[in-house]
Amino acid sequence: MAEIRTTLYSKELQKQIFPDNSFYKKSVAETGVADTTETVEKPVQTPISKAKEGKPKSLPLEIEVSTDTKKTYNTTLIYCQPLLIDSQSELLTNYSKRQTKQEQQAGEMNNKIAAYAAYHWSPTKSTNILKTTGDARKSNISGLTSNRKALTKDDLLTLHNLMMRMNVSGIGGKWYGMVTPDQYSDLLKVPEFVDY
Repeated sequence: MAEIRTTLYSKELQKQIFPDNSFYKKSVAETGVADTTETVEKPVQTPISKAKEGKPKSLPLEIEVSTDTKKTYNTTLIYCQPLLIDSQSELLTNYSKRQTKQEQQAGEMNNKIAAYAAYHWSPTKSTNILKTTGDARKSNISGLTSNRKALTKDDLLTLHNLMMRMNVSGIGGKWYGMVTPDQYSDLLKVPEFVDY
């Protein structure tokens, strides 16, 4: 009979080892600033009419029919290969092998989706790309030897101002940002941002 082996990590610890990639579920589409703001709708939805003020021409108001004319759009399929877990494998382990493998695959897909979103949703308009302005320091990113400017409080205030002009500040909840280890160290040097 096969030897029963224990899982060497707890389910709670396993979830903490991997990054939290839920940021992509809280994203907004890139828009321009101020008078160049663009309305970005979901791929198959038609835009709604804007809110109006003043006295309407007639009452009751005329009803608009919302008809989605676009029926197709491109998607990127992200998947994992199916796994077969036979009954013997399930019975000879002291944990739910099927559930563990499904959670591992879900985590792998979540990482892939997050990487895809981070790459494809990065800003493309030059006015939406802000550069750091702090003191020059060496980059610790593999393959790069040049200096990088540190992240400062003023950089984040400039970013916050840009987000407000893009009307992103009206979105409820927390704001998220992805920073490199060096940028995280820069943030720890800003006394107002450190909460011990």
